[in-house]
Amino acid sequence: MLLPVAGLLFIVGLLGFIYARQVMLAQWREAAILKLQRAAHFIDMRLGRPIEWIEMFHKTGAERAGYALQSWILEQLRESEGVTKVHLHWLDQEPERTMMPRMHPLRGGQPMMRFHRARIAEVTRPRYDTEAGHQTVSLISTLKDESGKDVGKLEVAVRFDYLMEDIIRLGWWQSEAACLVDHSGICLTDPKMKGRGQLGETDDHLELAILQAMKEKPFATLQGPGHPPDKVAGFCSLEQAPWAIVLFAPGEKILAPIVRYRNYYALGGGLCILLIILLIRSVVGKMVLSIKGISQAAVNVAQGRYGDPLPQKSQDEIGQLITSFNAMVQGLKERDFISNTFGRYVDQEIARELIRQPKATRLGGEKREVAILISDIRGFYPLIRVIEPRSDHQHSESLFLPYDRSHKETQGHHR
Repeated sequence: MLLPVAGLLFIVGLLGFIYARQVMLAQWREAAILKLQRAAHFIDMRLGRPIEWIEMFHKTGAERAGYALQSWILEQLRESEGVTKVHLHWLDQEPERTMMPRMHPLRGGQPMMRFHRARIAEVTRPRYDTEAGHQTVSLISTLKDESGKDVGKLEVAVRFDYLMEDIIRLGWWQSEAACLVDHSGICLTDPKMKGRGQLGETDDHLELAILQAMKEKPFATLQGPGHPPDKVAGFCSLEQAPWAIVLFAPGEKILAPIVRYRNYYALGGGLCILLIILLIRSVVGKMVLSIKGISQAAVNVAQGRYGDPLPQKSQDEIGQLITSFNAMVQGLKERDFISNTFGRYVDQEIARELIRQPKATRLGGEKREVAILISDIRGFYPLIRVIEPRSDHQHSESLFLPYDRSHKETQGHHR
């Protein structure tokens, strides 16, 4: 009775735990992706403002009359929020100097030069700028002529804390292990990373899996070894820079509710089993004792010791069994009494046969004409009173001598 109940509780608890664990892990994945996408959007949005001005500058390169417009765009770029430096550098060729009176030229009369096409070639890692007194990120554009030869380079420095301003205000960024990394795994920030410089440097399987997944997907969630996993992680790549935001979380923290549920379930299951044991001892235990009593009484009856009737303490099946057992013992006692009493007057075999066949004791019979001879030996009773036990030879020699003597003494007597 106890083993099926315990097995059922264990199976139900195990299936419930596995299902709830999968649900909670799925919920964490969804929530983590949403948080990472939101954080990546914040950085992309702040980084996208100077990038828009840079792309506008790129579009004016093929126009000779665009020098003034280029100067104005660079000036607007310099005045953009978060931008600390705008530097335009021409290579080996003497640029045409154009100073438009209604345009505000760059400081120092920055010269302009035609270029055919341009693109943002690099977004540098954060580095400390001694002049600005901040960590800055540089957006470097290469300017090319019609033959594809580099003719210049545009560098725009943006404060890194300006890019991270929205993320820093997020509570989970400070409370959980998260960092901004480039696609090679180098950590650009260090909240909760304990001075780590690069993902995968400790040959952690989860971190190596993240680096591989960043090359294949824009975002994903992964989990470490173990059931449940000891650590889970998620990442989301930025659109405006070759970076990704990575979030780590311990499995026990994510699964804390289900772990509490498991503990409570185990405690509740233990209490249920204990309650069942108590019920068994109080209900089934009494039943077992009653059955043992009936069994011992049956052994005594088999040995001819009937004893007193068993006490009936309940009206259930055990009580009915005790009643039937007492009736059986009473019937056996009556049969033994009849057998012993009847056996005093008839042969025991005849008595047992009559008991085995109750129909033989019924009154009745049949009428027959019979002859009954009743005979006796004269003087036999006094004879056997005086004859002593002897051997067979002695007994055969003296068998008739005393008889003759006794015959003379007892002449005329008849029995």
